[in-house]
Order: sequence, then structure tokens, then C-alpha cells
Amino acid sequence: MITNFLIRTLDKLRHSRNGVSNFVDVVLFVLLLKFLSHNKRIVLNAYFVDLKSLITEVSNISGIDYQSSDINHEELISIINSGLKELEHIGINWSTKDIDTIFEDLHNFLISKLGLEADVVTPKSVVTLLTRIVKDSRPKSIYDPFARSGNFLHAFDKRFPKATKEGLIYGRQNYLIARTQSFIANATSIHFNFTPDDRQASKYDIVVTNPPFGQNGIKDRYSSVGEWTDIFLNSQLEISYLAQALNKLSDKGFASIVLPMNVLSGQSTYYELRKELIHRNLLESVVILPGKLFYSTAIAPVIFNIDKQKKASNILLLDCSAMGSGGSVNELSEDEIEGIVKNINDFRAGTLYSDDKSTFKVVSLEELKSKDFDLRISSFRKLYEIPVLEDPKDIRKECEALETALRQAEAKLKTLSDGL
Repeated sequence: MITNFLIRTLDKLRHSRNGVSNFVDVVLFVLLLKFLSHNKRIVLNAYFVDLKSLITEVSNISGIDYQSSDINHEELISIINSGLKELEHIGINWSTKDIDTIFEDLHNFLISKLGLEADVVTPKSVVTLLTRIVKDSRPKSIYDPFARSGNFLHAFDKRFPKATKEGLIYGRQNYLIARTQSFIANATSIHFNFTPDDRQASKYDIVVTNPPFGQNGIKDRYSSVGEWTDIFLNSQLEISYLAQALNKLSDKGFASIVLPMNVLSGQSTYYELRKELIHRNLLESVVILPGKLFYSTAIAPVIFNIDKQKKASNILLLDCSAMGSGGSVNELSEDEIEGIVKNINDFRAGTLYSDDKSTFKVVSLEELKSKDFDLRISSFRKLYEIPVLEDPKDIRKECEALETALRQAEAKLKTLSDGL
């Protein structure tokens, strides 16, 4: 919808003294100006003699602090005017669908042109899957400890509009994107913060996140307290965020966390994590996703679904590694997402039964212990004996014997026929 506007704005900034570093600020500012003008909350012509006053006015209305220093006002006014004219031709009516499309276009543009995917956005099909996996338990509160630019919380706002949603964001650009989308969508129940809330009383009914993988330690980026953080202190960053999710879960809470594949069978911290989750009967299901879902890596991720209200000791292992659209960037289809969600819901209802040919496996606590808490679905497949190939000479002799027996039977049959 807004791709041409983004291309032209980026091109103009490349040739101006303001530079590409202000791209996100400028794009979001123009979008918000157009939205406020559409809703008659601001009259554009009255401000264009003084860009600083316009920025101040927009910031006061939205509560969002856009960049207002170190910019060339004359060049920027020209770029803003061009952007507004570009958006005028599109004819945006600011419906929910329009807003979703606008920010999806922005995310895709930041990925393809500026290489910001790892920090900015979780792929749309992954967001859709996780927001549908969580139990529909009428949550009062939802939390994302690594909210990127707010994808999960904006998706949850459609499913649970009355629930309070909070997210911790790293980076000013991510914060601006998340806040601008929330303001335009009138998502008043979403709140984004730069610093964590370590109050022990802060518990959430749903925690969902896609943390960064592989880095060690969390202290310098995210000071956190709680039982699970103490257990996995100085672990890989994804484990530290998982510990934070567990710390923040309410007694009836449900968490859905994206993790790297080696969490299924890795040793050391990964092994201790699996054993702890299984012994406490918190791990409900594991979804093994296909590779290439993320633009910046071909690594296949997994999803750990954690349920504080889990009763049965069985765990569902769901292998979706063969799914997706294929190509350089993979994407789950709507039918595939619905299939995954249906399998999980059937498992919750006790109506999902697996066999050795299924892409899923329901495993018992005893089976898990026997496999030393290895969560790879291949660990629970029966290994059938491969027949030993016979010597070709023996096979030939067997065929010759069968042919001789057949000729004898035909001769006997002919004799019997002649006697009739």
C-alpha cells in the first residue's frame, strides 16, 4: 500500500543533508500527520511555516516524541509535503485492515532495504501462529519481555482487546514504530516501556516473545529478579528471556516462547532447562518449525508452550519442519497455521492420538525420562529392522524352483483336463 511512498522518501533523504538515519522518524511523522489531518485533529497548512512547532504539536497530541533537532527544516518540509501528496493518491481510509497493511509494508521495507529485521520484527506467520496457540482463557494481562516493534501485542489486541498489554522495547526506532501504530489503531490497552518492571507483584496471564538467540548473559540489557532467573543466571540470552517469562507468569498463566532448535537436545543449560520444565509439569507442547522463516537466518526455530495450569503429564511434540512456502524466505500458510492450532487444541481435549507415521507424538513422562529428556521427535520413533538383502544367486535359484513347480502344476492340470 505505501511501498512507493517509502521508496521515494528514502531516496529523497539520501540526497538531503538530513540523511537516511532519520528515515523512520520522517516516515512515521508523515503517516501520523496524514492520520491526524484525516481525523481533523490538525490543520496542516497552519504549521508549515514552522516545522518545529508542527513537531511539537504532533508530539503533544500523540504523546510520542519525534526527532526535532539536528535537522534541516527547509529540506524536511519539502520531503514531508511530497510524502503527504503520495499518501493522498493512495486514498487511505485508516480502517483496521489499512493500518495493518501500512505497518506490514513498513516492516517489510525495513527488512529488505535497511536490513533491520533481527531487531524490528517477527515474521507475520509466526506472530499469527503464536497468538492463536495460547489458550483462550480471557486473560487480564499480556506481556512481551522483548517486544521488538510490538508485533505480538498489536496482534493480541485484536483477540483480547480488553486485556492490558505491556511490552519491553530496546531501541528508539522500535519504540517509535510501536507507539505510532498503537496511537493510529487507538490501541489504548497497549503500553510500551524502555526499562523493565521488576516488581514481584507484576504477573501476567499470557507471556509471549521471540528473543534474540545465542548471546550470553542478560545483566547488561535486562536486569531481572525471580526464581527462574536465579536458576539460569548468566545463561544464553534466549534462556534468560524464557526465565523472565516464567518469573512473570501468573498462577494460571500461559507462555509461548520462540527458541533455537538446539534447546531440544542440547546439553548443559539446555538440558537443565528441559528437565526442570518437565519435572515441574509446565511444558505443554513443543512445535518444531521449518527453517528460513526469519530473513536473517536459515535456522529452524521451535516454540515452547508452557502452561501453569497443566494437569496431564504428557507432552505434545509437533513436527512442522516440512511446512512452509519454500523459497529463500519461508512462510506458513493459513491452512498450516490452522492445522497446528487444531492439533494442539485436540491434544488439550485429549482427542489427539499419534502413531509412528504421524508428524506429531504424544509422549509420557516415563518415555521422556527413558530418553534423558531429549525432546527431538525422532528420539521417539520406532526403529524398524532393515531386512538383510539376500545373495542374488540364492534369489535366482528360488525363482528357478518356482518356475519348475509352476510347469509341473500346469502339466498335471492338463492331464486332469484330458481325462474329463
